[in-house]
Amino acid sequence: MAVKKITKRWLFNNMCVILVILLALIFIFAAFGMAAASGVTVVSILFTIFMLALDVLVSFIQAYVFTMLSTLFIAIAQEDGHHEAKHAEHSAENGVVQNTSTQVSASAGK
Repeated sequence: MAVKKITKRWLFNNMCVILVILLALIFIFAAFGMAAASGVTVVSILFTIFMLALDVLVSFIQAYVFTMLSTLFIAIAQEDGHHEAKHAEHSAENGVVQNTSTQVSASAGK
């Protein structure tokens, strides 16, 4: 549960940090006065558009990676469960009753 909260917070911070940087740049340029602010307006707008596009790209890549990892982990968990159920069904058909706790303790002693 704690990992889920940390992951959500981490993603949120990655998505919002660029906005904090852009706000800081706006206030820095505003402190220089009108002449300096008007001189860097075009560069500032282009830089802002570039950084926002980069931020969107990074957000989509992160979402894709987390989706793929979640899908992989769920698929592995379901396959293991399916394999155990199939093995138990096969054993029941052959009349073999297995106690998994004795198998684990017997293999641990070897």
